[in-house]
Amino acid sequence: MSAVWSYFTVKDEKNKAECNQCKVSVLRGGCGRNLNTTNLIKHLQKHHVKQYEEFKQTTSAKKKSVPQQQQQTLREAIEKREKLAPESNKAKLITEKVTEFIVLDDQPLSVVENVGFRRLMECLEPRYIMPSRYYISDTAVPRESIAAAMEMMLNTWKIDKSKVHVVLRDNATNVIKAMNCLGVPSLGCFAHTLQLIVNEGLLSQRSVSDTVAIGRKIVGHFKHSPLAYSHLEDIQLELNMQPKRLQQDGLLEKIITVLAPFEELTKEVSSSSAFASDVIPSVSVLKRILTQQNEADEGIKTMKSTLLEAVNRRFRDVESTPLYSVATLLDPRYKDRYFTNAECSRHAKDALLVQARKMEEVLGRTVSDASQAAEGTSSELAAPEPAKISRVEATSKSRLGNMFKEILEESTVESVPQSTTTNACIEIHTYLIEPTIQRSDNALLYWKVNKLRFPCLAATATKFLSAPSTSVESERLFSSASIIIDERRNSLSAEKAEMLIFLKKNLPTMFK
Repeated sequence: MSAVWSYFTVKDEKNKAECNQCKVSVLRGGCGRNLNTTNLIKHLQKHHVKQYEEFKQTTSAKKKSVPQQQQQTLREAIEKREKLAPESNKAKLITEKVTEFIVLDDQPLSVVENVGFRRLMECLEPRYIMPSRYYISDTAVPRESIAAAMEMMLNTWKIDKSKVHVVLRDNATNVIKAMNCLGVPSLGCFAHTLQLIVNEGLLSQRSVSDTVAIGRKIVGHFKHSPLAYSHLEDIQLELNMQPKRLQQDGLLEKIITVLAPFEELTKEVSSSSAFASDVIPSVSVLKRILTQQNEADEGIKTMKSTLLEAVNRRFRDVESTPLYSVATLLDPRYKDRYFTNAECSRHAKDALLVQARKMEEVLGRTVSDASQAAEGTSSELAAPEPAKISRVEATSKSRLGNMFKEILEESTVESVPQSTTTNACIEIHTYLIEPTIQRSDNALLYWKVNKLRFPCLAATATKFLSAPSTSVESERLFSSASIIIDERRNSLSAEKAEMLIFLKKNLPTMFK
């Protein structure tokens, strides 16, 4: 309301106002509802100078008390027109809410491509770039469900995320993103990666893929026709032959020979006693086998080179990944003997030293304590001096086993520089210069026997050797679930089923 009304009063005639000073009626400007105060202000200015000056001061004070709207700068105008970066916090928040809308309201994933929905989002936030339905299905939804389910599981078991050493997963992109979103370290299933490598090798050689296709048709024919299969056996018996499998020339035999190490290795790492420490040595052995050339490779050279390229590509970072490298060093069957890269070996030892020092702080031991413990260890627990060890390794009948032995015999022991005299550094130096145990020996039993000699390393090994190399055991557990939940127990609650599965898996460990 204008300050001029302090000097005027509206009477019966709405289009006029009476001056409080001289009682003169002044006609208000404008007409109808659009009356203004221009004539009233002019009346004060002309006939009442003192009151006019008061009016101006009052009006000026009011203007100063009201913040002036700043003019928008050019940069601000441009920023308002620029699209939000997908990785910006606001864009992530909107995408999260769109995903929640799809999940909670049972909307189809294609809703993000509908014209009406896009126009709505354009009106609400013109700068937001709507993601495709594939991003919602492959990234946003899995990130919501997998990460949330994993976090719920950790909370149920009261496991703090900071205490999670590693999560073993498959190689699917959505699972990798979910683990990153959850903020926990993870490793891919070694067996699954080997399978992907074998598939690449088989499909790379045209003759191999054609032969496999033809072989499948032949086998399929006899499998679906008992009469044909019976005739085939009769013919072989008439020719005084033992019934055999069908073969396509000798090419499949060569394929079997090349893939035999993959099969043997897959079986080994799929056992319940396999560790993450098996990965680096296994990769080194595969590379050595695939690099060797001989006359028997005729017809499958492309397949071998593709297999080698796939191994190098899919495991290119394995030696520089601490979760793998430190575990390998702490496995007394391997130690530092199977690293193909000297720099990676040094980095692995540095990483091991960091982990051992952390454990040293936890244990609160000193160098003198460790020395006393080592001296007090019985002779049957202490490993003999390296020079006195007579290593007898059984000759393996498998190509894979022989290659493990060959690499071990070629390796040289590099001592760890002892820049400090900490217990952790002494333990690592002593441990690494000693010979490895046999590959068939139990690594965990070694640490149980030698935990007094190497307390820091033994505690660290307990942590790093806890991680398996494959997810096979988890998949076997799902098979157990299908046995427990059957027609006879179709009313079994989810909670009771979970208890039975947990006991079935963990109860046998108590018997040991």
